[in-house]
Amino acid sequence: ITIRDCKIHNTGGANINVLDSDGEQRGLLVEQCDIGPSIGGDNFHFHEGTSAGTYSISNVGAIIRNNQLHGAGENAIDLKGAGDVVIDSNVIYACAGSNNGPVGGWNRFALQTISCGGRRIADQIIIRRNVIYDGCSGIEIQGNDYKIYNNTLVANNRDYTGTDSEAQSDEQPRFVATKQSEARTGIAFKNNIVSNHNSAEVGFSLSESGGSYDIDHNLYSNISGARFANTSEGNFELYTFARWRDLLDTYDTVAGKDHNSLDATPGFVDVPPKPTGPPAQFDFRLRDDSPAIDSGGPLTWTTGPGEGKQIQLEDARYFSDGLGLTDGDLIQVGREGPVRITSVDYDRNIITIDRSITWTDGDEVSLPYLGEGPDVGANEFEGN
Repeated sequence: ITIRDCKIHNTGGANINVLDSDGEQRGLLVEQCDIGPSIGGDNFHFHEGTSAGTYSISNVGAIIRNNQLHGAGENAIDLKGAGDVVIDSNVIYACAGSNNGPVGGWNRFALQTISCGGRRIADQIIIRRNVIYDGCSGIEIQGNDYKIYNNTLVANNRDYTGTDSEAQSDEQPRFVATKQSEARTGIAFKNNIVSNHNSAEVGFSLSESGGSYDIDHNLYSNISGARFANTSEGNFELYTFARWRDLLDTYDTVAGKDHNSLDATPGFVDVPPKPTGPPAQFDFRLRDDSPAIDSGGPLTWTTGPGEGKQIQLEDARYFSDGLGLTDGDLIQVGREGPVRITSVDYDRNIITIDRSITWTDGDEVSLPYLGEGPDVGANEFEGN
């Protein structure tokens, strides 16, 4: 199923509903659409199935790319029961969240632009190269194998009262770029620009007894000072950047530990600290003096040397083969020129590419980039 070059707006519920497919590979491509506003619903809503009363992954295989999603009455994308989904190169803004009830009510607390409503689950989600701003918080992790990389998340502080909310209560809304409420495995948060969120820039549920994370090469910024939250066991304990990195150092379950991340102004061409309104008035590209240029890191690495078209990786779940809907990802292995993925074996962490190359053990694997290394954020700097 392909939805392309459409304008879908002013619907009473969700703009697009994806119904339960009983866990079978569905195959849905949505691209180059203008989606929103929705009146009291999501821009994009997956519906999960049930088995003996248990909610499960039931919608498998979707690519949502190069769209504008805006004005959602609830979440921009609700991933209930979704698996193997790629959310790529979208601009998402002015999402109000499901929060138009009393200050202490559940719907006042259910803020997220990309979420999985009702505490359901979603697994194997790639979220990359998106610009998300002025939304109802950013991305909520409610499953395993979320790969969140090379996004730009700015000032997602909106609720039903409007933009830049400072709402406080015993169950205050959490205005953060990314958060989770319980430990998960296979979580990556890398090469993202995160700035000016009113509660904290990120919040992770850290645990030594469960979960696995790779958090590094991000750029954080806040005009009031960047803050970070440990959300384990229902807490929301805040840390400065220096103390956050010290905290991550104490967890063996966390790789990267934000050691190569920056606390710096992003250096966009033309974006205020807290942008609101349509994206045409802003320029989220990087200036030539931006600290985000060449400051990113690899997504994964090769394991063992080789030659040919099949490559063993440490973690293949950063990449997609296009799900039979479109071409697979272009990637860069070491200093080889870009190659295209034709298939991914996630169980064995093996990718197949479109031409034969040679690699060594531990070669870096990334999306293609210019310069000395990947840039941080959604937009690779291409020069003046």
